[in-house]
Amino acid sequence: MGVFNMPVLLMDEAISDMDAGNITNGKMKIEKAKKMLNEMKTAMKKCLEKMPTCNTNCPISGQKIEMMNCPENLTRMYMYKGKKVGFCCPACPPQRDKLTDIEKNEKLKKVMPKMPDKEKMMKKMDDKMEMKKKDGDMM
Repeated sequence: MGVFNMPVLLMDEAISDMDAGNITNGKMKIEKAKKMLNEMKTAMKKCLEKMPTCNTNCPISGQKIEMMNCPENLTRMYMYKGKKVGFCCPACPPQRDKLTDIEKNEKLKKVMPKMPDKEKMMKKMDDKMEMKKKDGDMM
């Protein structure tokens, strides 16, 4: 059973307890579930703070940003793709919020880091595999 299921299970148990007339026990389980949810929220927030932004430049102004050190007030979570978008200044996030989803996507695509083409990536992987094989043969 995953840790994320525990609050839901506690709530189900609380409902059963309350339906059976055990109000005190039901309330205790609700409080425990609320505490667990708050702890998860805090942990997730810490993870998101450490998560780098997906873009190298501000999608509104085009100015360079620090992917690994973008202040929380200059970011937005892009829930559709699960990405953290960074901005150069406090004026830009509200401007982005006013755009349509299509406009947001177009602007974000323009400031995403360029991926090396598939062949270069595959060659790097092959080279790494060869190096590992050679290191293994030397032992």
